[in-house]
Amino acid sequence: MSTFAMILSFVLAAVGLLSGLSKFSGSRLATETPGHLDIPVGQYRLAGVLELLAAVGLFLAGIGVVPEALGAAAAFGFALLMVFAIAFHVRAGDGLMPSEPGGAGWAPAAFVFLLAALTGVLILV
Repeated sequence: MSTFAMILSFVLAAVGLLSGLSKFSGSRLATETPGHLDIPVGQYRLAGVLELLAAVGLFLAGIGVVPEALGAAAAFGFALLMVFAIAFHVRAGDGLMPSEPGGAGWAPAAFVFLLAALTGVLILV
């Protein structure tokens, strides 16, 4: 794995860790977002678990504990999660950027999608 891919893996792992943990935080955003997106709380928390698992896979691949292919799979899985996040935000009527409480907009998910896809490709190259 190149140094750049390793750095991106760690950055994406940090994003996954923060995003995944936020879904369990009990904060106003964590409790309002599932209702805003019209998804069950359990499904929202499942997304958080998947983000945490992706973060672990990316970190372990970045430090060389697991095969790079696992890191790439984690990155592409994270990218797929972001496709669903974008779809749910668009379905909820969110615009590109945050515009209302509970409405995060879909630009952050699109950025993370691009980061995850790039990371997955660079791990494999």
